[in-house]
Amino acid sequence: MKKLEEIVWPEIKAEVLEKIEKVKAGVIIVEAAILIEAGWQDVMDETWCYAVPPNVAIERMVNTRGLNEEQAKGRLNAQLTNEERIKHATRVFWTDKDIEHQRTMVKKAYDEIKDTLIPLPDYGATIVPPFLNVKHIETLMLQAENMVNKGVYYILSHYPTIDQLTTFYETLLRIAPTHEASTLLLPLKNKEKLNDVIHTLPFIETGNYELFNFENLKERQTWTPLIVDDLNVTNVTLMDKIEEEQIELTEETYNRVCVGGTFDRLHMGHKLLLSSLVLRAKEGGTLVIGITTEELQQKKAFKELIEPFEVRVANVKAFINQFSAGRETPFQFVIAPLHEPFGPTITEDAIELLVVSEETKKGGEKVNEVRQQKQMTTLKLEIVPEIKGDTFHKISSSALRERDAQR
Repeated sequence: MKKLEEIVWPEIKAEVLEKIEKVKAGVIIVEAAILIEAGWQDVMDETWCYAVPPNVAIERMVNTRGLNEEQAKGRLNAQLTNEERIKHATRVFWTDKDIEHQRTMVKKAYDEIKDTLIPLPDYGATIVPPFLNVKHIETLMLQAENMVNKGVYYILSHYPTIDQLTTFYETLLRIAPTHEASTLLLPLKNKEKLNDVIHTLPFIETGNYELFNFENLKERQTWTPLIVDDLNVTNVTLMDKIEEEQIELTEETYNRVCVGGTFDRLHMGHKLLLSSLVLRAKEGGTLVIGITTEELQQKKAFKELIEPFEVRVANVKAFINQFSAGRETPFQFVIAPLHEPFGPTITEDAIELLVVSEETKKGGEKVNEVRQQKQMTTLKLEIVPEIKGDTFHKISSSALRERDAQR
């Protein structure tokens, strides 16, 4: 084993150093279980150590890894002790408390050092290549979000499936829960359209942004800054790496599609619903969007904190306009104030498809029962998965309102 370590560890260190050299600004985080053993701390500005009391470590290995107590003790004894790690550490984080405590402590430490760094832009924009696996999406987002202060605009270079979109939004929620983020659907058939869309992004006026490109897509290599000359994007190699069939929409589309909801504090779950609505609408089609009014909000938790109707309408329209920026023909909007649950779904025969979540699927089925009673056509139901947060609980507007109420 020692001989293998002598061969492998220097090669890993050389690759890490090569990647560090490519990053121009920001924090570079090197996660390495054997960082101390390999002696790599000499190339780090700070070494952060995560430590856990031995009894807690043993309990966790027994409960989560299927080891018995003796096996867990043996594995622990084969590692450096807490004391040996801590003497090399700049900062120590004890992980015997809950995840929120750990997140708070790490953020506090990060805030203490970030002012000493090369300034980062507030915003970024990047092209998202045709979906790889979850790990590659996660790596893509981690690198992009760590290169900005406030948020990243993700330009989708292809038509994703609903499942792919769900993975995308869940990963984004986990990676950057406090960052601003938006997605733009832009099947890249020409580079000129990319420049046109970038000019429309709201942060362009600030001048405080950077554009990134995922180079060498097929080799799945790392991020490098994209060259930008007066907002003219150059060096966009992604176009040559996307096959035509990855760009075209394969799902059936409809002329008039519908979705309904409160849309308070527009979150990832809402964005998935609205993105799904756009994906199932034909070019220049009509989006019928029902948004609740006070009559339907009386039983909502913290109803007094629900955003005004006009604000929710504006947020929904802004998201859809950004997400569908790459469409050749703009959509027609019909905003339907909902004074009762069904709204236009039981009065407009022209509606062809209704987007619902797993939670509201029964409501969609009830809509079709009423339509059948009225001898109207049955709606196609597009059932969208729920977005889970980092604690595996569904994300919801009521939870966000409760959080705001406690501040």
